[in-house]
Amino acid sequence: MLTLHEAQRRAIEGYPSLKAVGERVLQAGARVRQARSAWLPQVEASWTGSHTDLSDVDVESARRGARSALAASGATAGLPSTSVTGSIIRLRNLAGGAAALGGIPESVDSYRVSLGASYLLFNGFGRKHTTAVAKYGDRETRAARDEATRLLLQAVAQSYHAVQLFRERIRIAEADIAFNARLLKEAKLRNEAGAASLSEVLNFEVRSRAAEAALNNARNDYANARTALSVLMNMEDGTLPENVEVETLGVETEEQMSLPDGEAALQTAMASRPDLMRSQWAVKRAGATVGQRRAALYPSVAAFASRDASQGGNSRFGEDDFSTTVGLNVSYDIFTGGRNRAQIAEAKHAQKEAEYQEDEAALGVVSDVRQAVEDLSTAQKQLVLQRDNARYVEKNRDLVAQEYAAGQTSLALLNQSQRDLVEAEGNLALARVSLLAAWHTLRTATGETVKDWPLD
Repeated sequence: MLTLHEAQRRAIEGYPSLKAVGERVLQAGARVRQARSAWLPQVEASWTGSHTDLSDVDVESARRGARSALAASGATAGLPSTSVTGSIIRLRNLAGGAAALGGIPESVDSYRVSLGASYLLFNGFGRKHTTAVAKYGDRETRAARDEATRLLLQAVAQSYHAVQLFRERIRIAEADIAFNARLLKEAKLRNEAGAASLSEVLNFEVRSRAAEAALNNARNDYANARTALSVLMNMEDGTLPENVEVETLGVETEEQMSLPDGEAALQTAMASRPDLMRSQWAVKRAGATVGQRRAALYPSVAAFASRDASQGGNSRFGEDDFSTTVGLNVSYDIFTGGRNRAQIAEAKHAQKEAEYQEDEAALGVVSDVRQAVEDLSTAQKQLVLQRDNARYVEKNRDLVAQEYAAGQTSLALLNQSQRDLVEAEGNLALARVSLLAAWHTLRTATGETVKDWPLD
């Protein structure tokens, strides 16, 4: 037996659009974590290694310079020396110049390593408001998810009750077929005995086929309603298994036939409706955005420090290779062509827009609740009326059938009484289902259905 609760559970767990909204909630949570990162220092490490092949022009230029230096050293070495020490120095210079000429590289390797940290000290409270924007956006997204859940639960309930209604109509059509089949059989026997005309037989033939047509329509509606319900439940093949049946309509309880307090229902809705809460969070997010834009009117102050080292030919660094830098960076937009103030004005107008949308959402909540209460009251009255009417019509049909069998009334009156009974039973089935649907619609209007399925 498939209960409404079970059908809604499967829909919440598997419906694709609700899963998509769930992903948006996760995105909003990630944006909150991104905003919070601005309150922590930022640390960055880098290592760079490069290999440069020198151009032929640079290599040849260096070699010419070395040859010139070597030639100058040779000329000096040929001069008479006044001491042994001077001669030795000149010979060393000559040898060094020769070594330099042969040691000019055609490529250069260079390495650099750096470790830096920075921390934002002040930016006009922009960091605070950016975090608030992300937090309010997260709450707004969660409220949007709850609103999608509320609407999905209502859609499942409507489809579920439609299945119940069309199953009742199948039962009514089958009863109509059985009634006309019995009378058709009796008419044929009486016709064979000469006690009934052929027109009577044909009348019940027509009535039987009309009942079969109504049964076919009811079965088609029933199948379509089951398909709609299975889609909302995210069934793989889009159909409910044949052995899965919805609950039968039970006897109405005293609580179902009592009308709730409309003002209490309205207060519950104003505190619980997720679409209204979403609008409220949107107003707060828009207000935080105004503060975020105003931060551009203030200077930004950040502290930084770094340890750096660079050298060529060797990637191994020692303690003595590192230099330390500390500093304070202050930046301020002196003139932006009016951009900052225009952005503030834009944010303020967006805030006013959000406030108007909140007012509209509140009006919608009031309308939904009051209409739902009125619909429930009407459904309760209709059920009482249709139950009494169905009882009277059934009694009348039975009396007319007895009178017809006794030859005391016309065939036309019998046909009419049977049509009245089929219509009355259909109206009663509709009234019974409408009562269940009205209660669920009221709980949907107040936002209570979402509380049955907490997603956080």
